[in-house]
Formats: sequence, C-alpha cells, structure tokens
Amino acid sequence: MYEEDFVKEVLIDVKIDKREFKFREITGEEHDKVAGESISISEDGKINMDLGKRNLGFLLTMVIEAPYETNGKKYKDMNIIEKTKVLKKLNFNMFGKLCKEANKILGVSKETEKK
Repeated sequence: MYEEDFVKEVLIDVKIDKREFKFREITGEEHDKVAGESISISEDGKINMDLGKRNLGFLLTMVIEAPYETNGKKYKDMNIIEKTKVLKKLNFNMFGKLCKEANKILGVSKETEKK
C-alpha cells in the first residue's frame, strides 16, 4: 500500500558532534502549518518568508529529544515555550547543524535540489 508515502511512527537517531538527538518525521499538514506561519505578504503584494521563524518551527516540531536541560528539566519534558528558549540560545553553528539534519529528514538536501 505504498507504505513509504506515510510518516513512520519511529524516532530517528541523529548524532551531531557527539551529542545525541531524536527527531521525528512530520506530516504534510505539519509542514504546511510551519511554512504558513513563516510567510507574510507585504503591502506591495510580495511574499516574504522568515527563514529564522521557519527553521525554528521545524526544529520545534521535529526535535523530540536533545541533550539539553534547563532548571533540571530535560528537553523532552519541556513545554513549547521552554524548548523555544533553549533553541533560540543555541549558537549559530549548532542551530545550523540541527537545521541541516531536519532538512535531510524532510528530503531537502543538495542532492534533492539538483534533481
């Protein structure tokens, strides 16, 4: 039944610089929600995408476990506001690496873009 067309209910282990993360795939509906929340239309009718907001939205949706704690609370146990604060405090390098891994899972990579 074309099982590959559906989101798998398993977590994806990702290792970045000896740090372990767990990501999950997202549905088309979740993808569209994140993308839609990061798009605005200017007064002159131009469509603008806030890439920072989009990237943060994908990470908040896809990263289920991360090796970060705040106030003794593990990332996986944090609410969306706490996770947002943690992700916003990451340095540019680590945030970029997380986004790169999310893009691989989403199927957006240099190999995909060339096709």
